[in-house]
Amino acid sequence: MCELLDLVRRLSVCEMCEWLAPHRSVSATQGRKDIVEWVLARPSTLRRPGYSTPNATRVKLHCMSQAGRNDACPCGSGKKFKRCCGAVVAAPSHFMSQADQQALTRKLVAFLEAEGGAEYFEAASQVLFGGLLEERPSAVASNVLRHENTQVNVTAFVLFDAYWHDEETIVQRYIARHRARLSAAELRYLEAVSDTYVGLYEITEVVLDEGVRLLDLLSGETIWVRERKATHSCARWDLLAARLLREPSGDAIFQADLYAFPQHTKQNLVENLRSFLKLSGKRRFDAEAMLPDLKLVAPLFFGAWWHLVVSPPLPTLTNFDGHVIAMTTTSYDVTDVQAVEQGLNAMSEFEADGDSSWTWLRKIDGQRRVVAHVDLQGARLTLETNSAERAKTAKALLEGRLGAHLRYRSDSVADARAQVQRMRNEGLSPAPQPDPLSAHEQDRVRHEYLEQHYRAWVDQPVPALSHRTPRHAAKLKTQRHKVVDLIKGMENSEAHAAQRGEKPYDFSWLWTELGLEPPGRADERTSES
Repeated sequence: MCELLDLVRRLSVCEMCEWLAPHRSVSATQGRKDIVEWVLARPSTLRRPGYSTPNATRVKLHCMSQAGRNDACPCGSGKKFKRCCGAVVAAPSHFMSQADQQALTRKLVAFLEAEGGAEYFEAASQVLFGGLLEERPSAVASNVLRHENTQVNVTAFVLFDAYWHDEETIVQRYIARHRARLSAAELRYLEAVSDTYVGLYEITEVVLDEGVRLLDLLSGETIWVRERKATHSCARWDLLAARLLREPSGDAIFQADLYAFPQHTKQNLVENLRSFLKLSGKRRFDAEAMLPDLKLVAPLFFGAWWHLVVSPPLPTLTNFDGHVIAMTTTSYDVTDVQAVEQGLNAMSEFEADGDSSWTWLRKIDGQRRVVAHVDLQGARLTLETNSAERAKTAKALLEGRLGAHLRYRSDSVADARAQVQRMRNEGLSPAPQPDPLSAHEQDRVRHEYLEQHYRAWVDQPVPALSHRTPRHAAKLKTQRHKVVDLIKGMENSEAHAAQRGEKPYDFSWLWTELGLEPPGRADERTSES
């Protein structure tokens, strides 16, 4: 099972379903006893940096168990322990205070250390990370290791989810060993957190300083989560993978291992999560019956978070001919400047832009599009295009007509995608550029653009809707949910724009225009009544 997890973790979300197909007969309960042996038997290249030896792990475990709430976290993040690995519990609950929960977490880590759990901690950490960090440049890996989410999620996965030799988690073993010495509050809390797992949720309502209402995307259950701080950064339709601690009242609180995903990834995440859970053999979602399997999905979420948020794939940009964009410049030495000028002016493909520049225009989709640009400066001619294919065509044209007066000098290609990837690998980002418009003017221009774009969008074919128009797709039962998800994503984007101080665009007219009921209205009316 560990090998299955590691391989699945290496796949992008879109690839998981295809890979899982031949493995559906594998039970998710097989092989948990081999977690330590399997990982420690892997080549050293699979080990996570910082946990390469049991000794290094043992030192870190010991420091974590001894750290005070206000001490520097032993993980090296630079944060206080209570804000980093000690934040496995994120809020006070009806069970016990946050400080008491964090003290109990330190006891769990100390228990793990006393049980000789350094190797187990390393193994469980490796299952969470898979081989992802070794597949990325060191600068990126280092940033992920220092990320607060990483430190908290490792601790939570090791204590609450990963199974040891006899199929017990650390918290389950701790309860079994120390039940008689635990207070009633400690026992209730540990038993409750023992039943937690990382699930996938969509925020349907945000009440500032009070909490959020979540929709469980696997069970369909709605859950009220008491929360204050997160309500200032969360927005309606946010997509979260989170661990929820359920209280006796039925409400819940967030535990600290939480992942935020782009809204447009919801369908892929849900489909691939369901495919993975089918390995358990259960036909319907049953959290209690599937708990051992649900505890194994945390690595999947970590992998998805890595691929989609931390290090998302770069988009492939193409021009109107469908060619991959690569800014290409070709230089020629000119032996007869006057003959070249006369030749360019005589070519029907080119139009003069001035005394020494020409543009090749071609009609594409009913509009005139720029194919290439030529600049003549003294005895040097420069040809610029935005793809290798266009460069080849333009060079053949120029050399065929003006070859007697040109002598090829050089080609240069600026691959924008490779440049962005290099900057990402080195941890660099473009310097912010000042905007010449005032904030008010920016909002006005942005609103005018969005209004024009979305008024036309409803009647334009959309690839995500199988190239149907939103107006047509909204009438089809099989496509309607896709239109709803697209609009929810738009609303979510504007809600976050409002948090940045921008004036949000109002999409309420779009629901009416397409004859759709905005999701959540029925629930809101029910809760108000």
